[in-house]
Amino acid sequence: MMSRKRALSCVIAAFLILMTVFTGYASEWTIPMEGSMSGQTVIIHTNDSHGRGVADGGNKVMGFAAVSALKKRYEAAGANVLLLDAGDTLHGLPFATLSKGGSVVKLMNMAGYDAMTPGNHDFNYGSDYLAEISEQMDYPLISANAMIKDTGKTLLPANTIIEKNGIKYGIFGLTTPETSTKTKPDNVAGIRFDSPVEAAKRQVTELKAAGVDYIIALAHVGLLENSEYTTEMVAKQVEGIDVIIDGHSHTYLKDGLWAGDTLIASTGNYLQAVGVVTMKADGSKTAVLVTQEEFTEQDDSISQ
Repeated sequence: MMSRKRALSCVIAAFLILMTVFTGYASEWTIPMEGSMSGQTVIIHTNDSHGRGVADGGNKVMGFAAVSALKKRYEAAGANVLLLDAGDTLHGLPFATLSKGGSVVKLMNMAGYDAMTPGNHDFNYGSDYLAEISEQMDYPLISANAMIKDTGKTLLPANTIIEKNGIKYGIFGLTTPETSTKTKPDNVAGIRFDSPVEAAKRQVTELKAAGVDYIIALAHVGLLENSEYTTEMVAKQVEGIDVIIDGHSHTYLKDGLWAGDTLIASTGNYLQAVGVVTMKADGSKTAVLVTQEEFTEQDDSISQ
C-alpha cells in the first residue's frame, strides 16, 4: 500500500503539472491561421500611444505598421475586425507634435482605424483644432460627453454604428472629465465634460433602439482609484455594455478586467502592446495583449 507521505507527494506533483499546463494555455497567444476565426469578432485596440507611431525596437514600440499587420492577420483568419483607439494619440513625441497630430492621423488612416475617442492630451492643440483635424480622419472621432457649453451639443459625434457581415456594432466615445484640468484651460474654453456614467446610459439606450448587436464603449477614462469616474464604475452602473476599450490611466490589463458582464481592456501605453478582444457567437469574450516579442511583422505599405 502506498504510504500517506508518498501519496501526498504524487498529488502535489500532479497538481503542479496541471497548473503548468493550465497557465501555459491561459497566457499563450498564437498568430491566427487563415480561416480559423470565421464568424468571430475581433477588436484590435490601442491607447495612450502619445505620438509613438513608428516602430522602435529599443523601446519595444510596435508602431502602427505592426497594428496594421496584426489587423490583416485576423482579417485573413476570417474574423470581423474592428480597429479602435482610446485616445492620447495625437500629442507626445516630436513626430506627432511638429505636425499637430497630422503625421499620426496619416498613419492611422493607412492602418484602417474604425473609430477613436479623444483623450485629454488630444486637446493640447485646442478644441477647435481637434474638431478641424477630425475632418482629416478616415474614421470618426467620437465623444458622447465632451459638450459645447453654449449650445449643449456634443463637440464631436457621440457614436458610430458599423456593420460587418450582417452584424451591427454600436460604438460610443467617452472622454475623462479630468480633461478640464489635465490640459491648459484655454484649450478647452467653452467645453464641458459631462458625467461618463450618465452619457453611457443615454448611449446604451440610443444604440439598443438602433438595433445593434454589440455595444462597445471607447473610453479615455481609466482606472485610477482617486479619479471621480473610472471605467469600472461605468461598467457597474450601466447595463448593456459588452466591452469597454479603455485609456488614460495607462493600465496594463494582460487578460482584461471583468466588471459584471462587461469586459474592460487596456494596453498600458506607448504602443508597447496591442490589445486583442475576441467575441464569439456564444457570447464569450477574451482579452489578450500582444507585444513586440510575440509579433514582429510590419505592414510595409504603412509609411511616414
